Parts: sequence; structure tokens; C-alpha cells
Amino acid sequence: MSVFSLVAICSSAVTDLFGENPTSTAILGGQGDAPYAAIVRSNRSVMELPGLPAEGLTYRVAMNSSGHGIIGGTEGLNAYAALVSPKGKLTPISGLIAPGEIYTVAIDESGRGIVGGGHADSSVPYAALISSKGEPKSLSMPLSGLIYSVVLGFSQNGIIGGKGPSNSAYAVFVSPKGVVEPLAGLPAIGAIFWISASNSDNALIGGQDNESVYAAFVSRSGAVRPIANLPQGINYSVAINNAGAGIMGGTSDSQPYAAFDERSSHT
Repeated sequence: MSVFSLVAICSSAVTDLFGENPTSTAILGGQGDAPYAAIVRSNRSVMELPGLPAEGLTYRVAMNSSGHGIIGGTEGLNAYAALVSPKGKLTPISGLIAPGEIYTVAIDESGRGIVGGGHADSSVPYAALISSKGEPKSLSMPLSGLIYSVVLGFSQNGIIGGKGPSNSAYAVFVSPKGVVEPLAGLPAIGAIFWISASNSDNALIGGQDNESVYAAFVSRSGAVRPIANLPQGINYSVAINNAGAGIMGGTSDSQPYAAFDERSSHT
């Protein structure tokens, strides 16, 4: 079995760690003979989620601090996503793109979610807001591309990133009502594969600028400030902390590469 996505949430009270009523502290997803996802409880037990599709893939999982989760992937040839209760009950989300895939998911503290992906074979991007009851609201997307990363809870907005028409990098703010506001100044050829948001004044996005590593800070007003002098290579991940310092990792010249930038916290 392969594990593709893991989210740990450390919100349990100390008294619950070895008690009789363990709480959900993490969710993980991956692949066995069929799509796989499980919640990890505070007593270190692992409960595989019942009711997953018989065939397909689990690409991403997410969980909020109250133990509510969301998973995304495929069911056969169609996109699949489901909300997950703290007790492991699945609420499948109907009406997603078909055929297609869900590559990325997020969930906020209210239990609202967002999913992104598309149909790779036809290069059709897809994203939707998900209500706490599991009802999707499809978002306006470009005519071509794919969505690779989503977050919620940045200045009351979500952020979506991926690839747009003509292989351009693509990212937008999404309001709670589903209004999409494109971010300007992204690479003409590239992609946004990673988004990280925190309680700081900026989010951090990362991906590719043609053949070079790309990363940029995004302010709450939507201003994009690229990080300069990044090398040729591939950006595999980004993260930002509450002080506004960012980090990225990938490869350059076939060697491991990582960079730290704290300029966001001083502007």
C-alpha cells in the first residue's frame, strides 16, 4: 500500500490521549488494492474509513482542528470527494466533474471545504466550494488547464492554484460566495502546484516559472511578490509560518534544493 497524503491535527486534550473515548487526531490517504483512507485516533489506533469506492485513487486528504475531514481522488473514471466526520462516517459529494479527478482538497474550521482538479486527458480544470452538508458549488474556471492546490481561510478567502490556458501559471482568490478574482503577475509559462497560508499577512505559492523554481508571497489584498534569484529546477513544496517566513524544497541541477525566505515578515 502507498500513502499519498497525510494530515496531523493535534487538538485533543491531554486527558483524551489514552482514555476510553479517543478522538480523531489525523487523517491519511493512499492506495492499496482500492482507494484507501483512514483516521488516526488519539489512542494511536487506525480506523480505515468504510464505504470508499471499490476502484479509483485517493490523492489528497485534509482535516480541521475539530476532527472533521475531507478526502479527494477518483471513483473509476470520475472525480470523487467526501466529507469525513470525526467518527469516520463518509458523506460522498455528488455532482463533481465526470470524467475527472480531484487532486487537492481543503477544509476550514466551520466544516466548509474546497476541492480542485479537472480532467487531465482533455485539460479541463475544475474546482468547487463544498458546504458543511456536502453540497458542491462549481466555480468559474479557465477553458483549459488543471487545478493542483487549494487552501481556505486566508483573509476570508480561498486560494486556488494550477495551470491555465497556453501552459500559463494560474491562481485566484475565491470569496465565501464563490466569486473568483484572478491574481496578476504570475509566470507566462509555468504552474502553481503548492499553496500555503497561515495567520501572517501573506500566503506563499510555489511551482514553476518555465524551467525555474518559482515562489511568491501573496498579500491579503492579492498583490503577488515573486522571490527573486531562484535556480532552474523543480519546486516540490512550500510552507509559511505565522511570522510570515517561508520555506520551499525541491531539486536543482539534479540535487536536493531548499530555500528559506523571511522577507515577507518585514514588509
